[in-house]
Amino acid sequence: KITVLDVTKEACNLAGLELATEDFANCNFIVDSNQFEVNAIIRQVFQAVAGISGSFAKIKSDNKLYFITPKLIDSKKYVSSRFNETEGKKYN
Repeated sequence: KITVLDVTKEACNLAGLELATEDFANCNFIVDSNQFEVNAIIRQVFQAVAGISGSFAKIKSDNKLYFITPKLIDSKKYVSSRFNETEGKKYN
């Protein structure tokens, strides 16, 4: 049985990277078939893993792949923030 973690490790190996984050959401999910086309690029694998784990994939200067899970937004800060809908920028 192949897990998402196994697929991620293989993609890292092919890319010449080290996987820094081995414990992420859904890392033990069983992959029962090839989810990627024959000529898929490794970046697509990292993007897909980040998507199903609710994280962001980042390769840092140490040549390691990290899956970074965003922190929950403080609800008080969120409620008090205003957003300019036409520009999408935060304003006070």
